[in-house]
Parts: sequence; C-alpha cells; structure tokens
Amino acid sequence: MDLPEIRHHLAQYLDNSSLAAAAVVCKSWNTTFTPILYSCIGWSKSQSSINPSRRVVQARANDVRILRFTTNGSKVFPFEALTRLEELRFTLPNEDCKDMRSFLYLVNHNPLLRSVDLSLCDSRGIQKTMMEAISRCQKLRKLHLTVYSLGSETAEYLFNICVRLQEMSIDIGDNIRIDSMDKWTEFSEIRKLHLKYTPLNWSRQPSHNQLDIVRKCPRLTSLLLAIDTTNYEIQDIYNILSVAGPQLKELSLSTQLDQRLSDNHYAQTLITCTSLTSLTLHQANVGPAVLQSLHPRLSSLTVLHIKQCTGFSSSMAQEIMMSCPLLTSLTLTMLEARDVFGIRQDEEFFKESDNRAKENHPPKW
Repeated sequence: MDLPEIRHHLAQYLDNSSLAAAAVVCKSWNTTFTPILYSCIGWSKSQSSINPSRRVVQARANDVRILRFTTNGSKVFPFEALTRLEELRFTLPNEDCKDMRSFLYLVNHNPLLRSVDLSLCDSRGIQKTMMEAISRCQKLRKLHLTVYSLGSETAEYLFNICVRLQEMSIDIGDNIRIDSMDKWTEFSEIRKLHLKYTPLNWSRQPSHNQLDIVRKCPRLTSLLLAIDTTNYEIQDIYNILSVAGPQLKELSLSTQLDQRLSDNHYAQTLITCTSLTSLTLHQANVGPAVLQSLHPRLSSLTVLHIKQCTGFSSSMAQEIMMSCPLLTSLTLTMLEARDVFGIRQDEEFFKESDNRAKENHPPKW
C-alpha cells in the first residue's frame, strides 16, 4: 500500500474536523483529503450557520458525491453545479414548486445516481412527477421513500423501479393504493427490503400490499417488516416469512403486540431462519419458545434487539448473554440492568446503592 492509499484509508476513520486539519498539513495530504472532505455536503434552512457557501459548493462541485438537502424554496444553492452525485437525500415537506423543480434538475443532470432517499408531501401531482423522474435513473440501486400514502399511478412507477433495485425502504403512513400487483412477477434484484407502517390517522383501516411485496422478493438477505398484522391472517404471515427465512441474515419484526401472535408463532418463523446474524423483535410476544428456536443461532448472532416485547424474562436475557460469543450490539427494553446481568441484591453491600438507584429511577434497558 503506497502513501496515497494509506492516506485514503485513514480518511475513512476521520471526522470532518480532523479531515480539515489534516488537509492543511501539507500539499500531499490536501490533495487526498480535500475531495473526501467535500464528498458529502448538507444544506438545510434550520442549520444555515453550517451550510457551505455557494462559492465553496461551486468550487468543489466535482468532489460532491452525496447531497443531503432539506428544502426551503432556496434560490441560493447552486444546483446547476452538481453533476456527479451518486447519492441524493431530499426532503420535500410541502408543495413548493421551486423545490420540486430543484429535485427534478438534480435527478435529470446526475446520471451516476445510485441511491435516492426521498421524503414526500401528500400531493398526488408532485408524487407522480418526482417518481417518474426517478424511474429514468438507470443506475439507481437504492431507494428509500417516506410518504403518507401513494396513489395508484405513483405506486406503478415505484414498482417499475423495483425491478432493478437492490435495496428498497418504504416508510408509509396510510397505504399503497394499487388494486393488483400481478403485473410484476418478481423483484429478483432486491436483497434488502424495509417496509414500515407508521399510522398517522388511527381511524383508518389500511389495506396494505406489504406481504405481496415481500412475496415478490425471492432473494432477500435483509428484511425489516413493521406492519399492522390485524389486516392479515396469521398463516399468511407465517407462510411468507418461512419462505424468505432460510436466506435471511438480518430480520426485524414489529407486530404492534398483536395478541393473536403467540411466542409459538414467532418460534415457528425463527426456526426457518437458519442463517441469522442480526435479529430485532419489536412489540412482539417473546417467550421461552422463541428462545428455544434461537438456540442453534445464538452462537452466530452479532446483533440482538428485543424492544417493548412481552414475555421476556431476566433468565432468558442471562442465557442469551452466556450463549452469544459474537454479540456486539444488545438491546433489551422492559428489563433493568441488574436483571440483564443477573446481579442479586441479597448482600448488605448492595443495599445502599440499590436505595440510591431507586431514588434516581434507573434507566430501562
């Protein structure tokens, strides 16, 4: 590894302040670090004090690969200078036409775009126009969409894009309004799929197409599924997850504490997940049956998050900690730290510290 490669390798572990300091050390370090320093820029009205100046963006435009933009109808940002973007994160909180035109300009003039993260307002016309533009990004492989609901025309553009995506994430507040997904046989390229339902109007009863989307992704290795399970038959949920399970390395399930789903249902699903290294269960019923189903996988788990789940005990937590030698990240809510680590309070030594802890309301794990 020569010196430029070493400097480039070091840059991956430095924050912006360190990069800037290193860039002024000497000419060679400046040549390596300055492009990295400007490879990712952000622009937000709420953080105007740290936004790069228009002059700087224009001067370093060829180095910018990632743009994180929270729109405000700004006329200051030099969109026309950026033509080499690979990742675009764009928030459109309202129906400002200037903001939409800015997004369309960036999409149309950056043919290297591989990743788009878009937060949309609920205007059907704007949704359709912007999704139509995204559909023309031939190199696009990652799409993260945050929206309240999707109209049928917008949804059709979305699923046409899915045919070539490798990663897709949808955070939706109401539903995807499309009568049928029969037009699309499968999304064979998708390996990572995140479907999150965040209800903004509890009076509605959405009819999601989430399980249909999962069914059409036969090669998933990562699945995050946060759904309103009351809209589905339990067997439908199990059937789809059992098919996807054997190849999944990462699984995250959130089922809103649906009482129909016992720990046995989760156990049946997890038994099929023979390759798991990361597991998250949120608002689920997690009992001894789940732990039993995980036994063959505990030695290979590196990430385990049990959040706001019922039925999980301190003895289960202790068994997990003793059986997961590769674990690097652990979250166990609804249990206190002493329960997780199995600390007993029988000795006089602990009484005083325990009283202080109770007064200070120790945080939950």
